[in-house]
Amino acid sequence: MNKNRLFRTLAFVMIIAISFSCNKYQKILKKGDMNEKYETVFKIYEKKDYITALQFLDELIPLYRGSEKMQKLMNLYPWCYYHNGDYMLASYHFKQYARLFPNAQDTEEAEYMVAYCSYLDSAPFSLDQTNTHTAIGDLQLFINKYPKSERVAQCNELMDELREKLARKDFELAKLYFNIESYNAAAIAFNNLLKDYPETKHREEAFFYLVKNYYIYANKSTDAKKVERYRESIEYFQKLNESFPESEYVKEAESIAKASRRNIERIEQNK
Repeated sequence: MNKNRLFRTLAFVMIIAISFSCNKYQKILKKGDMNEKYETVFKIYEKKDYITALQFLDELIPLYRGSEKMQKLMNLYPWCYYHNGDYMLASYHFKQYARLFPNAQDTEEAEYMVAYCSYLDSAPFSLDQTNTHTAIGDLQLFINKYPKSERVAQCNELMDELREKLARKDFELAKLYFNIESYNAAAIAFNNLLKDYPETKHREEAFFYLVKNYYIYANKSTDAKKVERYRESIEYFQKLNESFPESEYVKEAESIAKASRRNIERIEQNK
């Protein structure tokens, strides 16, 4: 009971303190002079009140246009959006800062943050991946511009992560085609996955799906197409066995490959 009362008291005190602080800043925003507002915005930022800081910045940046202080304000602007979790706007304003101040000491950092915010704005694999492609492009632009930067290694790691996300999306789509028995579409999708993302962690499973997919596809095909598709099944078993000899899928895939060989022999004997 005492703990609950203490918690409520502390919460009440915090609300009063925040309310007082907000009222104080709003008063400065409405009635303070330029210098007071300029000094205040950095204090607000340090207190992590990014929404209020943006209100000050929106008013101050036009007033200080062309001055040295404008650069400091423009640098603070995207960081407010970044810390507030609005990565799309943060990326945009970091890009604006880098464009306006190309020779500033922190321009490299700003251009990295353009790419990093794009990375953070990338959606889960199941959703539209436009932002993922944008992020990969932004990260590559940074690497091209700053090839000796200490951030290049991290950029490459982030790009690998984003490419794997795209691979996961393509892999799940290929599996969907297989599950709905659209075997031609599945074959195309799995092959495109392996071509576009040769290092994907789904490579092993994709080989196995292609073994099964071409075998079933052959069974359902006309006689003119059966042999070709059984051979595709055998070929992907060989790739699976060579690349992943310890795979849990090898035994089943080998059984399918043997069935494919028997079917090819039977078809050729009946010609």
